[in-house]
Amino acid sequence: MQESYYKRKVCYCCEKPYSKPHHFYQEMCEECGEFNFKKRCQRIDLKGYRALVTGGRIKIGFETARLLLEMGADVTVTSRFPQNTYKRYADLKNFKDFKNRLHIIGVDFRHLPSISKLIEEVKKQPLDILINNAAQTVRKPAPFYKHLLNEEQKPLLIENILENTPHPETSTALASAISFLPSLNLNISSAEMSQAVLLPEDLQDDERIFPKNCYDKDGQQIDLRPHTSWMYELEEISLIELYEV
Repeated sequence: MQESYYKRKVCYCCEKPYSKPHHFYQEMCEECGEFNFKKRCQRIDLKGYRALVTGGRIKIGFETARLLLEMGADVTVTSRFPQNTYKRYADLKNFKDFKNRLHIIGVDFRHLPSISKLIEEVKKQPLDILINNAAQTVRKPAPFYKHLLNEEQKPLLIENILENTPHPETSTALASAISFLPSLNLNISSAEMSQAVLLPEDLQDDERIFPKNCYDKDGQQIDLRPHTSWMYELEEISLIELYEV
């Protein structure tokens, strides 16, 4: 049964049929899988290099920034939720090895003045590596981010992180690692911008759709909406969502 199943499979990379998958990448043939596995394990000395990773709070962005830090690079990470981002890196066992090379900037890429401020900040020093990872496949309404906003607004969050991390440092040093790029016109943070009401769904704070204290493996709010733009026809998608994603 297992062999006949794989005979019907095609490689995710080369799209050729294969009868036996790679030992690590089950959706690839052995040749493509081995090439990707070697790349996965590849390392290089990046000491002295400066990198910018957009969208580095979770998933691919987080793992990319982590690898760059572990290879010695000085890394700036952007996210709409900088304090939550910092906590995720602080939870890593080797955090003390790269904490002085990690810089986190809170910025909402829907806000053009904030992007201009980010560019000004990045241009202060030469940039060697740019990873444009920030992306949003499906727009999430404001209630989806509500739990993150509560965390970002806690005034003692920095001290709490210090108490919970096995690599304590002064709150002043930790605060300096987190930068915020608020709106030029509104005195609000990038996290608060996530609560902007742009569509009717931004007002639908329903615990049946976004159950309280229910998160996935990445710490993201569980989303039980029966329909999203993933299944919509193009004409059904709002201009707001087309702009955001």
